[in-house]
Amino acid sequence: MAHYAKLDENNVVQEVVVFGNDIEPGVPQASLPEGWRWMQTSYNNNIRKRFAAKGMLYNQNIDAFITPQPFPSWTLNTETANWVPPVARPTDKDPDEYTWNESMQSWDSI
Repeated sequence: MAHYAKLDENNVVQEVVVFGNDIEPGVPQASLPEGWRWMQTSYNNNIRKRFAAKGMLYNQNIDAFITPQPFPSWTLNTETANWVPPVARPTDKDPDEYTWNESMQSWDSI
């Protein structure tokens, strides 16, 4: 079985569904519903960097599913398809003990 992300006109994932293995990516298939764009995804992250989920964006330039940008100051690492803050998170504590402060462009201890 193969997993496919249903994309809207803005390449936002609407849902992920399973179809038979006879589907050829990029080729119109009778078994794929019409009116939507379908992009194959892999639950073991073998293609397109990560498994697609509702609300993610398919980025054609890097052929990857990406999460929504968490803050305006964060930039997309095109190699990993992860958002990167302008300042690295401190490593002296558990990462969950910090939260990003967008107005100060810094990490705050919680």
